[in-house]
Amino acid sequence: MTDPVVTFDEPYADDLPAGWFANNKPATMEDLWNDPFYIKSIFMLTENQKWALVIARIKKRPNFYLDLDYNVFDQFGALQHLYLKDSIGEDIRANELDWLYELREDRMNELAVLF
Repeated sequence: MTDPVVTFDEPYADDLPAGWFANNKPATMEDLWNDPFYIKSIFMLTENQKWALVIARIKKRPNFYLDLDYNVFDQFGALQHLYLKDSIGEDIRANELDWLYELREDRMNELAVLF
């Protein structure tokens, strides 16, 4: 008998979208790790940029999994709600944007200590 294949969501993958640079070019997670200071804050993004960022991140994560208080979402379910821009889609978006915000802030604080 073979062991089951276990796959995990990888929200830190270098090629995943992480936001936008000041010149409105897309930034990846690799950019966020290397130099988060040049990536726009989540608060500076337009509504369209926020939706596009979260949708692009989830589309590139086939093993996406999110457990909100009221339901569990895989990639397909999350994308359905994101495309509808319904209240559940807004919750999924907020969760992902909050995570990216905290990650960027933490990374900027780590790098600031080095200087």
